[in-house]
Amino acid sequence: MELKIEKYDLQPIKFNFEELKGKLTESLEKYQGLVVTEDNLSDSTKTRTELNKLKTSIEDERKRIKKEWNEPYVVFENQIKELVGLVDQPIQCLDTQIKAFEDERKENKRKEIQKFFDENNTNELIKLDMIFDEKWLNKGEKIDKIKETILSTIGRIETSLNVIKSQDTKYTTNMIDVYLKTLDLASAMKEKERLEELEKNANLERVKREQTVKVQEPVKTESKEEEKTFDLIFKVTGTANQMLALRDFMISNNIKFSKVVD
Repeated sequence: MELKIEKYDLQPIKFNFEELKGKLTESLEKYQGLVVTEDNLSDSTKTRTELNKLKTSIEDERKRIKKEWNEPYVVFENQIKELVGLVDQPIQCLDTQIKAFEDERKENKRKEIQKFFDENNTNELIKLDMIFDEKWLNKGEKIDKIKETILSTIGRIETSLNVIKSQDTKYTTNMIDVYLKTLDLASAMKEKERLEELEKNANLERVKREQTVKVQEPVKTESKEEEKTFDLIFKVTGTANQMLALRDFMISNNIKFSKVVD
């Protein structure tokens, strides 16, 4: 079954091209370098209108010929699209079923990989999705080769974790977190150096602050020496209110007084 195209002729579309080209070149030559001025503005506008009409008439003829030329191709194209549509129907049906079989194959292979991983991994920190490669599900990827890769990768991760745990640092947990995200031992070591440097700088800053802070000594207040007291006898003359005011003043200033009888 094949598409057979009958012989057909594509004849050049002939018209008086050279004649029109010569006449146009000659008649349009006078417009070359034309400068529009206020005096010839009206004539220039009229000339532009005439040239646009000429251009439109040429373009209209081109479009008419193009439509006639394309008519047999449009019929042919529509017929071809109809045939392709007929073929597409079973193709889509087969695609759906083949994809279902392929998805099932990949899922079975994924389960087999997971089962092998679970049987050979004893470290709860290591998860399959950390090392899983989607290309393992490709039909060309051999399951034995995948299993070898899994075993070697688990071994490499456990070795790196042991190296991290052997470090004399309080940042072991941070290092393990970085390693499990990157599976790169060098990155974990850099995390240790980064945190230790931060701690060192923080301690230096603390010491610096302690050295620059002036410790304020408590101010010792000396107790005043007890003032000596004197006895003074004098006579006061005043009104009753003045006498009361004087009494209040002496009381408020802790001045001891007594009445002297003549």
